[in-house]
Amino acid sequence: MDTNITSLHKLLLDGTFASHIERKNSSLPTVIVIGGGISGLAAARILFDASFKVILLESRDRLGGRIHTDYSFGYPVDLGASCYTLFDADGHQVPQQLVKEVGDIFKKILKETERIRDEHTDDMSILQAIGLVLDRHPELRQEGLANEVLQWYICRMEAWFAVDADMISLKTWDQEHVLSGGHGLMGKKNMLWPNKVMVMLRTKNLADAAIVTVPIGILKANLIQFEPKLPEWKVAAISDIGVGSENKVALQFDKVFWPNVEFLGIVAPTSYACGYFLNLHKATGHPVLVYMAADPNSLGCYAYDVVGKPEDVYERLRAPLGNLFFGGEAVSMDHQGSVHGAYSAGVAAAQSCQRHVLERLGNLEKLQLVPLRCEIHEAAFPLQISRM
Repeated sequence: MDTNITSLHKLLLDGTFASHIERKNSSLPTVIVIGGGISGLAAARILFDASFKVILLESRDRLGGRIHTDYSFGYPVDLGASCYTLFDADGHQVPQQLVKEVGDIFKKILKETERIRDEHTDDMSILQAIGLVLDRHPELRQEGLANEVLQWYICRMEAWFAVDADMISLKTWDQEHVLSGGHGLMGKKNMLWPNKVMVMLRTKNLADAAIVTVPIGILKANLIQFEPKLPEWKVAAISDIGVGSENKVALQFDKVFWPNVEFLGIVAPTSYACGYFLNLHKATGHPVLVYMAADPNSLGCYAYDVVGKPEDVYERLRAPLGNLFFGGEAVSMDHQGSVHGAYSAGVAAAQSCQRHVLERLGNLEKLQLVPLRCEIHEAAFPLQISRM
């Protein structure tokens, strides 16, 4: 990032401390962006390009947030955003024809859940809807190994949302979009401060406004102390959204003993006992598997819609409080839990903040907005990542 964007280390997780940051004598409006993930970086870029002074606060010693590539093994392993073969619990390979056949049946089951959704005004879990489909269409039920494969497909769905299927909202589970593009690196200038940071938004202090883009898990755990306290409707909105937990464990072996496929799945009688491995050997040439199994900086991986989610929860999540604005993937109505959702939410928060500050300073004619449907196309960091 540019020199006007400063990254600060160790700020939010221990509460608040008074770090007396004197505002320089400058005519530039100043905004604090809390959170150096893709949403915070997007907000910082928008404001910086609009000639704002931006101070970026991040609790980690790096930028990127939940997007992170680890090089401990000497080659890249993605710990954040990221043709398969299935095996049973005894290590026997499942016939690929059976995998394909059950996969087609699973697609039919999911298609039928759309009818369930249309017939019911009240929300329910996707697992409950699948049960209703199987009651109506017993021919779609599977037995033995085929049922274990079906449970594995449900397990994959659970991994996508990082939560059990009985917690996934039927109304909104199938929202997804694929973006094309490459990958980019982000530069940074670090100023590492220990302990804690207090952000003060007063006329004679640091900034004109602030944007909060921290993970929803941090807000749900009340690890940021707001003064005055957040209103009850904002606290309720934070409570009304779910946050899943999915862990990744990278395993390195002396030699390769598994098939040369991209994906290894383990089937079982229930989705809880299923699992899968990503085979990095096929991509990197090194004997590494990544097992999908709490980062204190995020307390969860990404947001999901809980059963019975209020329809206005996203409006309440992203609604500003005076000169305090909110971004992050969790406030994105259509793309929560995704990198592009986090990015567009950061852009939207920055634009709202920019309008607010310039209007208050009487310089609204300087406002330049990036169309929300175009900002991904013009992004400085092209991505090909769908989930966090």
